[in-house]
Amino acid sequence: MMDPRHKLAVGPVKEYLLGKLDDRSAGMLEQQYFADQSVLLQMQAIEVALIEEYLDGRLKGPDRTRFEQRYLRVPELVRRLDQVRTARREHTTALPTRSPWLRPILAAACLAIVTVVVWQFWKTPTPPPVQIVDAPKKTSPITLVLSPGVVMGPGGRTVNLNLPAGEKSVRLIMELPGLVEPADFSVQVSTVGPPATDVWSSPSVLRSTPSAGGQTVTAELSSSRLGPGDYLVTVKDSAGAVRERYLFRAVTGNPQ
Repeated sequence: MMDPRHKLAVGPVKEYLLGKLDDRSAGMLEQQYFADQSVLLQMQAIEVALIEEYLDGRLKGPDRTRFEQRYLRVPELVRRLDQVRTARREHTTALPTRSPWLRPILAAACLAIVTVVVWQFWKTPTPPPVQIVDAPKKTSPITLVLSPGVVMGPGGRTVNLNLPAGEKSVRLIMELPGLVEPADFSVQVSTVGPPATDVWSSPSVLRSTPSAGGQTVTAELSSSRLGPGDYLVTVKDSAGAVRERYLFRAVTGNPQ
């Protein structure tokens, strides 16, 4: 049974999923679901409810716009939306009225597709301009593509970065859904606390570049800055406001 002391308020979780929650509160929430699987499961159930609210036409105004900027543009979130929509359609067709056990089925479907952001070696004839920082060798970097809105923690599938045996350049590509025009950003990488520790910050402004569904901002750092563990990447605009937050896990050897 879920510990009532860890019961989450729906409002802040919805704001987190829509990218509205303030930096301090978002950090506290992330620490909770990294440490407690029951918190992670609650967040996933709230996310299903948020998707249902959108599909039912009950999500209005700016929240609907924010939802569409994420769930209609970020590939992993698009797949999550499609999974919930398909589950609803299948069970609505099978039943004359909405069954009281439909929601648990949808929650189970969501658990099966806990956000995982594709990481891969980035190979393209015309890569976007990036600022290379701490890159010891001019070899193909290890690339991690990060999408906002990830939920990771115990029992969930994580976004893994497989650390190399030797020092190598790591390229982080952060998706910025809904951003139309290029803009300047700063990037900070820190461990997930407590206590949180800053391990790298972009020494200069990073300019975003166009991509499908918005913009991306790219940064490179040396793998020597990273050890095994969980990391938070924070992207801030030129005014210092947090634009997006991303999570990944650095592991040694081949991830399971």
